[in-house]
Formats: sequence, C-alpha cells, structure tokens
Amino acid sequence: MSEVKALECWRPPADAGEPIGCITTTYTLEPDLFEHHCLPRFLALESDPDHHELVFVLEFEEKMAQISAAVVLVDAAHAPRVPRSLRWDMVPVRDAVLHAKVSILVWSNHIRFIVGSQNLSDAGYRRQREHFSILDFREGAYQPLLFSGAVTWLRQLFSSVAEGHPGRRRAMALLDGAAQRVAAWTPVSFPEGVRA
Repeated sequence: MSEVKALECWRPPADAGEPIGCITTTYTLEPDLFEHHCLPRFLALESDPDHHELVFVLEFEEKMAQISAAVVLVDAAHAPRVPRSLRWDMVPVRDAVLHAKVSILVWSNHIRFIVGSQNLSDAGYRRQREHFSILDFREGAYQPLLFSGAVTWLRQLFSSVAEGHPGRRRAMALLDGAAQRVAAWTPVSFPEGVRA
C-alpha cells in the first residue's frame, strides 16, 4: 500500500487532455476545499489561491467557464449553507442517506474514478488517514464492464434529483458525454482470474 495524497489524484495524468467536467459525491462538504483545492488541481491551474488571490480568481473563472459541469452530490442533512461560487452545482440528496464518496473526473483523453472513504472536507483530504482507489480509463486501458457499472451507479443517484435541477442536467450530460467518449476506445479484457 502506498502513501498517496488524495488531493493529488485530482491532478490530470500526462496526456489527459483538456478538462471536460467532474462529479463527486460526499456525506459532508466543505465548499472551500472543493473550490480552492480539488477543482484547481482538476483544471491544472497555475495560480495559488493562498498567494495570488486575484490571479487565482481570474484563472479559475476562465477555466470553469470552459468546462461542461462541476457537480457535488451531498447528503442533504450536511449540505452547507455558505456562500460559494456559482460556477459549480451543489445537489443535496434528500430521499436517502448519501454516504458514498465517488468522483468521476473527465478530461478529453482520460477518465478517472476515485472511490474512497474521505469526505470532501479538510479533515478527510488532509488530516485523517483514508482509504481510496483510482480507476483510470483511456485508449488502451478501457474495461467496459467496470466503466459502465460506475456510470450506471452515478446515473441512479441522479434519478432521485428533480428533473429540472440544473446540476442534474449538467451531470447527466457529462455522463452521456463520457459514455460517448469511451465508445471510441478499444476495449480491453481483464487478465485471467481478475473480474469486475
């Protein structure tokens, strides 16, 4: 088992291409962590919100305007009521307890799932020991069963959200786009003895 910082998993791998959008689920949410640490890594921003605030805001706004979605599904009982950027959607889940912590990060040449135990909070991402796994998909490393299972699960989560919610629309469009993207990739099989 390696010691990898969960925040670093939000950075694009080499040749990932341009950021398209992301969806993440959490039980508790600290918007500042998502906006100042997760999203900037996903977008590969060069500025730092702690040292160059104005430069960061300008770069953040420009990059966020170019992606199709940034959506956080959060348990309704823990949805914060604090000011946040209108560039991303917070979608409270009301009909069940949402305890899953799954993220899909979509770049033009790469799709990554992060599945773990860490809430989208400073404690979960920076102070506590947490467990997580990464599933990376790209041309030459695309396993259809695993990918479709994860996307189907996310779609089912959004099916309980009101159809008119803009976060739901953007998230479903991102999932549709991800499915179209992988359709052009050559599927690979698991090695013998390994299954999804």
